[in-house]
Amino acid sequence: MCGEIPAKEPQVAGLQKRVGHSLGFSLIELLVVLAVVGILATVAWPSYRDVIARSLEREGMLYLLRLQSLQERFRQSTRRYQELDVVEPYLPVPDRLARVYRLEVDTSDLGDYFRLVLLPIAADEGGVAISLDSHGLRSPRKVWP
Repeated sequence: MCGEIPAKEPQVAGLQKRVGHSLGFSLIELLVVLAVVGILATVAWPSYRDVIARSLEREGMLYLLRLQSLQERFRQSTRRYQELDVVEPYLPVPDRLARVYRLEVDTSDLGDYFRLVLLPIAADEGGVAISLDSHGLRSPRKVWP
């Protein structure tokens, strides 16, 4: 018994017993995962920005349609369309839109015509101006359904 060689523990399919090491991820494994996540984020980011931009455009269109309805109610009660300072307190620009767009309301001198425009605040972000007038003309056509 003194001269016996201790029996080796069996190794299972290439797995070795880690002696003195805690179980976890190695630095190489973490770097590979970070590289994969970085590549996926780089590919997905432009698509995500496009989805957010379209969502804001749709929200802006809905807001302009609500303003158009408000303007029509003003026309029925006062016989003229109203300027921005009269309209906006009744239907203020939502905060999410106010961060991206600025509202302009143009009316004719007689008050028989209006044009509602949401202008992008930062033109470098690729936003487009969205407009709607009292005749129902909408621009740009590619944005409006």
